Amino acid sequence: MRVFPSFVWTVRDFTLDLELDGQSITADQYLENALTLKQGDTDNVVKYNKTRSSLREFFAVRKCFVFERPGSTKQMKKMEELTDDDLDESFVEQSEIFCTYIYTNSKPKTMMGGRRVTGRMLATLAQTYVEAISSGQVPSLDSAVESLAQIHNSRAVREAVEFYICEMTKKVQFPTETQQELSDIHAGVEKKAISIFIKGSFNDQNQEYQKDLVVKWLLASHN
Repeated sequence: MRVFPSFVWTVRDFTLDLELDGQSITADQYLENALTLKQGDTDNVVKYNKTRSSLREFFAVRKCFVFERPGSTKQMKKMEELTDDDLDESFVEQSEIFCTYIYTNSKPKTMMGGRRVTGRMLATLAQTYVEAISSGQVPSLDSAVESLAQIHNSRAVREAVEFYICEMTKKVQFPTETQQELSDIHAGVEKKAISIFIKGSFNDQNQEYQKDLVVKWLLASHN
């Protein structure tokens, strides 16, 4: 459960009363009541409980928000033209409460070791999982991390090398006046290129890709 995010359920066009057994309840209580399991082991009961049981088991933190209709049927036909002042006050208030919760409580996605997952990384992970499921395999977090590392570290090496070659080509005019001048330019460009690599790399165990980067620099410097 530690790798699962919190679960936020939003219900649009909510027209029910938030009541249970004649008592007022919160949206969160409404959600928990909706996730209540039925007793029994018939096929219908098992089917009814399956999704609810999974949500209860895998998401320790659960939150619910309900939204009334933003406006009248006439207004709904031109939603893209409306401002907040044109919308139903209750809807605007509910939206503000929802946004405040998301901005305040949402945590950035992280991998093992606390490394934050960027949008590019998340897309790679999603693609890896989809490909595994589509091929009938069981998605593996370890395999996904290895695939992610290979893809992003290879890209980081390529981008760092391209930067190094481009900058050296622009800044160095052979023959240089002294060897020290060439060394100083190389050191400055190399430092920036390493920063590019580190920023784009992920889980480079034993610095294998950084060593590959150095080899490519040596080859580039002799071409």
